[in-house]
Amino acid sequence: MEQSELIDAGGVAPQITKQPEQLNLLSQGAEGRLFLGDIFGQVCVIKERFQKNYRVPQLDAKLAQQRINQECKNMARIRKFGVPTPALYLIDEVGRKIYMEYLGKHAYTVKEFLYQLKSFDHPILDQMVDKIGTNLAILHTNDQIHGDLTTSNMMIKPKVPLGLQLSTREEDKRITASEIAESGTLGDVYLIDFGLSFVSGKIEDKAVDIYVLKRAFISTHPGSEDLFDRILDKYREKAGAQGLKIIAKYKDVEKRGRKRECFG
Repeated sequence: MEQSELIDAGGVAPQITKQPEQLNLLSQGAEGRLFLGDIFGQVCVIKERFQKNYRVPQLDAKLAQQRINQECKNMARIRKFGVPTPALYLIDEVGRKIYMEYLGKHAYTVKEFLYQLKSFDHPILDQMVDKIGTNLAILHTNDQIHGDLTTSNMMIKPKVPLGLQLSTREEDKRITASEIAESGTLGDVYLIDFGLSFVSGKIEDKAVDIYVLKRAFISTHPGSEDLFDRILDKYREKAGAQGLKIIAKYKDVEKRGRKRECFG
């Protein structure tokens, strides 16, 4: 097998015990695929970017390398600020792959969690509101834009009570959103997918980030307007004086969005 060049890996090719056709496909989008695999004996998530056949191969390879590096730099930068993100293991530029932490079988996207919970006013959501609002405030006060804030790009890694750990291990099943909620402890909310992330100090860019999240909530979770408003309140509390300016600009962005919807 041809070796791939790796960043921050001393040029050592990843030791993979499963070939691509044996990997478990987790999801697939327009730009790439996510697999559950392993590296150096460690279970991990592998993000693979597609090759664009309509591009000149050399240009496509260069663009893929730039985007992978930019995504990983932003991911590492955000993690340093204290926002939970999956740990990076290795970057395979030639193979167009990023190897990162697997959050475990009990992890849920916020989208999945809300769908299963079937409630926007359960007390456990106070913890989710706090964590999302705080994470977003940390991003923006450090001039980091996510670029694609949706409930699919936030993952809950629950703190599973010991009793549930033992029962699910024996039956090899995933705990439910209701079981997580009834435990009284949500766990950590991770941000994922930084393919569109960038650094910017502009108030407008931060306001648009919030607007994208608002649109994601109301389109994916009808009736969740109050839940989003609570996240915005927490954001305002944590982001300080800059947060007030960002929210004022967000309201302006929202008005422009409504006008586009009405008049095209």
